[in-house]
Amino acid sequence: MSRSFRPLALLFLLLVAACGAESDVPASELVGTWLLDRDRLARTLLAERVDALDAAARKALTAEGRRSLYTESRKVAGESDLRLDVMEDGTFVVRYRFGREQGARKGEWRREDGRLVMRTTETATGPLARPHEVRCTLADGLLVFPATDAVPHAFSLRRR
Repeated sequence: MSRSFRPLALLFLLLVAACGAESDVPASELVGTWLLDRDRLARTLLAERVDALDAAARKALTAEGRRSLYTESRKVAGESDLRLDVMEDGTFVVRYRFGREQGARKGEWRREDGRLVMRTTETATGPLARPHEVRCTLADGLLVFPATDAVPHAFSLRRR
């Protein structure tokens, strides 16, 4: 497999996004605790690392080199954590740790155009310091968040 995994990962994310959350999804399917899917994050990071290589380096990438990149990606994913508590009253709390960056933010959520729109309302320091809005999808039991300026990697959450 000398080709990049990135196109496959992007195709998967597009398919998941196309199945987005229906606007008539009951709030009970959104309300609750959601946790980071570290396996999916590791695969996303691996795809990004392979994609970052130039064509010659990708072609020369051995199975051992790919395993090394995967091990590095799993390490980063293993050091990451995210917990999202979605409440019925339209609010949420997110607690996260990505490497040395960690914190908690509060915000409000709503359903709009078949997506879940989450907007942080609390300001502090770090990448989510200013109010930040993201549109995610609910598909196959996963909340799927796209990459943004504040959070550079797409990630998924599973219901606890």
